[in-house]
Amino acid sequence: MIMTDIRARVHRRSVVDNSVCSSCQGFTLVELMVGMLSGAILVLIISAIMVIPVRSMKGNRAYARLRQEMAYASRLMSRDIRITAWGDIDDDLMDDHVRSGYLFLDYNEENPIIRDENVLYQKEGDTLTRTLNGQTEILISEGLLHFEPSAIHVDGKQGILFALEMNNTETGASIVKSSYIQVRN
Repeated sequence: MIMTDIRARVHRRSVVDNSVCSSCQGFTLVELMVGMLSGAILVLIISAIMVIPVRSMKGNRAYARLRQEMAYASRLMSRDIRITAWGDIDDDLMDDHVRSGYLFLDYNEENPIIRDENVLYQKEGDTLTRTLNGQTEILISEGLLHFEPSAIHVDGKQGILFALEMNNTETGASIVKSSYIQVRN
């Protein structure tokens, strides 16, 4: 009798335990699929929100690089034009040395600052190079669309006008800069 009583209690507990567990059912397949889909959409939204600032930062860096390269090339060109164009320059010589994509600055013997130095600026593909006495330096590494120097006269004064146009293919950012340097009164 004791044995049967213990067996009855164990049986009742297992039935009770099973009934409690049977009320704690898991998720259905549909519920799991809806939950996973909701989670995936949430992850996509968060990643899209994170990508936008990264793209913007990349575009800003590319634009800043364009501006820095253009400012550096412009500064060097302006300085070289001022230094090498000392005294009278023959108009025919200017026409030979200044043309589309090409600017050659020959030293002038009257110039006390530079002796025996020739400077050549040249557009090669989408780069701008500066050659000083045989040593070439890349000023604009990529994205140069136009380099247009020209010898012009303004109010009887001779000068060199140069225009640079750059474009970043990744971002579509574009910059145009023009400068006029007076070389002779």
